[in-house]
Amino acid sequence: MDDDSREPLRTFAFASVWSIVSALPSLVLHALEIPGVEGDAADAGPLILSGLWFLCGGLTSPALGRILGAVPVVKALPPAELRLDHLPAGCAVLVREAALIRGQLDAMRFDEALQRAWELACEVERAGSEVRGALEQSGASLQAVREIAAARADSAIPGAALRGRLHAALAEFERALSSPRTGLFR
Repeated sequence: MDDDSREPLRTFAFASVWSIVSALPSLVLHALEIPGVEGDAADAGPLILSGLWFLCGGLTSPALGRILGAVPVVKALPPAELRLDHLPAGCAVLVREAALIRGQLDAMRFDEALQRAWELACEVERAGSEVRGALEQSGASLQAVREIAAARADSAIPGAALRGRLHAALAEFERALSSPRTGLFR
């Protein structure tokens, strides 16, 4: 059975238990037979007991609403891993590193993120012939990172704009390598 079929039964059970618990003060006063509360039919006893029951119910109804409206915590699935089977192992490492830098860009200082992106661009330049061939074939480049570093050194562009450019440059590098190109029509 799934949770949807048990939901009305669960709601009924909680509401019933809540109704009984909110009536407990009235039932205790009735069982104690207090003279001002209990007495003959002309007294205000039944009115006081029922009023106490409604008062207790009204004061505890927000708790019942939170219990009945509670939503169970569902853990999110981890992000889907990029499929990089079509790339050489060196290129796959570069793509994952670019994705890691881009994912942590908001959490770290811009200068630190730019430093890591610069190191990644240097790794791209030092890559072997197989990796360089795959980079050229896909059109992936981190030249934009070098331009961002130059603009940062000149301080001509605000840091927020450079952060956006760095994010876009890393995303473009990932996109170019992660989506395999099919043969071009000639």
